Amino acid sequence: MKLSRSLQKKVFKWLIVSIIIACSQVQTVAETNQPSPTVIEFTVKTFDGLELPAQIIQPPEAPKKLLVFIMGGTPCDQKGNIGGSWDANCVSEAGPYDLYVRFLKTMPAKGYSVATMAKRNFTYPCTIPRPCLDDFARDIHSLITELKERKLVGDESDLILVGHSEGSIVATKVLPLLKEHPAACILLGSGSLAYNFKTQSWQDWYLVDHMRRVSGMGDEEIINIFNLFKRIHVELPTIDEDTFENVWKKNGDPADFAPWESYRCIMEFTGYDPVPNLLKSNTPVLICIGQNDGAMPMVLAERTYKDLQEQGFKKATFKVIEGEVHQYKKDDVFTIIDQWICLQEEDSRRSKVTLGGLIGVERMESCMLGV
Repeated sequence: MKLSRSLQKKVFKWLIVSIIIACSQVQTVAETNQPSPTVIEFTVKTFDGLELPAQIIQPPEAPKKLLVFIMGGTPCDQKGNIGGSWDANCVSEAGPYDLYVRFLKTMPAKGYSVATMAKRNFTYPCTIPRPCLDDFARDIHSLITELKERKLVGDESDLILVGHSEGSIVATKVLPLLKEHPAACILLGSGSLAYNFKTQSWQDWYLVDHMRRVSGMGDEEIINIFNLFKRIHVELPTIDEDTFENVWKKNGDPADFAPWESYRCIMEFTGYDPVPNLLKSNTPVLICIGQNDGAMPMVLAERTYKDLQEQGFKKATFKVIEGEVHQYKKDDVFTIIDQWICLQEEDSRRSKVTLGGLIGVERMESCMLGV
């Protein structure tokens, strides 16, 4: 039977659509049959005897690298649940932390193992004195030690530190605690909140750019907020933790503080410089920041990068994600991390090949000279 040309076209289109649908169904079935990552749960005993739940998520295939994910300031458990508040019995009221949960899902799907651990201020929320940044760094060191003892990682050179927000500061404090340099360090943040409120003017404040560009604030409003921050940081050294917890927090003066915020951490923020630790470690570092990050502004992350450059450090990469915010709502960040790690691995392989060639030449010359 001979079909008309118009009918032939319709039949052809139907066949094409049918093939596309069939292929998509086959792909969907294949994807659903993909093996799931393996989750190993364990407990880490910290330097001061606390027990913190931890986990490692391993991809089905041999992992590219192990990522040790260090979360931000809000208390979280190892699975990515925020505990920003707690009840009278000191039980955290948890809710999912979007970036954290997506990180635990996305990076194993890209072929990485991911190790995480609950923060001490999630597991022990009412413990006073509250933690300092060094406490958090030593906790991560305890996690890495446990991973090595369980044979979940060979040594520090097989892992990559990834710190988000406050975790970017903590990651740079972990570096000097390690016996060997990690393969890399990734800062989803600036690694710093350093600012001298006594000697620097409001125009130099790292939040000014964000307030003008994103929030649309004028100079008068910015100056008022700056003066509030200045008052906090000038008066903090004149009080103790008891006053901070029972007067400042309860009265909301000079500002409202979250119940989990640490007097000791706030004291440390403005004076800590991550550059010396990064230089001494000599570890490749990626500083990745959202263009519209309001907690660790882009200009502050860029300052860390420029300080490294001025010191002659050649292993730093600076990446700004256009339109991105502090919570990294886009998935761009995961692609950037993956691509950057692959580039570091390629550079490392090239260096080994070059070094091997040089050693070979030296041995050949030694033999010719009878050495």
